[in-house]
Amino acid sequence: MPVRRRGRAGLAERRGRPKPWWVGLGRDLFIGAGVGAAAGAFFHDALFGAGCGAIVGLLMHLYFRLRQ
Repeated sequence: MPVRRRGRAGLAERRGRPKPWWVGLGRDLFIGAGVGAAAGAFFHDALFGAGCGAIVGLLMHLYFRLRQ
């Protein structure tokens, strides 16, 4: 007979409540803006690239968060 240890939740018990959609949004915006600025610097317009990258980061964050 398997022994159940106290204090360790099983896989089904760990799920709990889902995280709100905005958790991790800042990280995704920051990474998107950084990659966009790096790509925009190649075209001598890092500010525009950072803005576009932040928008792409927001859309990807929403896609992967709402897909769950």
